[in-house]
Amino acid sequence: MSSRSCVYKSGGKHLEDCITKSVACAGSTGRNFPKGSPVIVVDKLSDGDYKVAIGISTGRISEFHYSEIWKNWDPSNPEKVVVNEVLFYKICNKVPASVIGKTSQTDISIEKRKAVYDYVDKNGYLIYNI
Repeated sequence: MSSRSCVYKSGGKHLEDCITKSVACAGSTGRNFPKGSPVIVVDKLSDGDYKVAIGISTGRISEFHYSEIWKNWDPSNPEKVVVNEVLFYKICNKVPASVIGKTSQTDISIEKRKAVYDYVDKNGYLIYNI
C-alpha cells in the first residue's frame, strides 16, 4: 500500500484539529503527499491505544500555517513543515496499539499501514463521503 502516515501524541487533540481543517503534516520532514494517496493519521491516547482517521490526499498544500492549527507545536525545522490537504472520510476512536505497532516520531511502519487502514475501514465510522 503506497500510503502516507502521520503520528501524533496529543490524546486525540491534534487529530481533531487535522479533521477540522482537512490537513495532515508529517512533522518537519518536508513530505508532500501525492494526490490520491491514502493518508493515515494516528494520535496516541493516554491509555496507549490510538484514535485514527483515514483519508485521501488532495495533492495540494494547505494555505494554513502550521502554527494556526497546532498552536503549541515548536518544530525542530520549521522551514521544512508541509501542511498537506486531506479529505478524511473515516475515523475510529480506539485502535489497539497492537494494530498500530511500533512507530517512529512521524510514521507508522510501512508493514503495518495496510492493517491499520483496513482496521479503521472496517471498525470506524463515516465522517465524510468522498
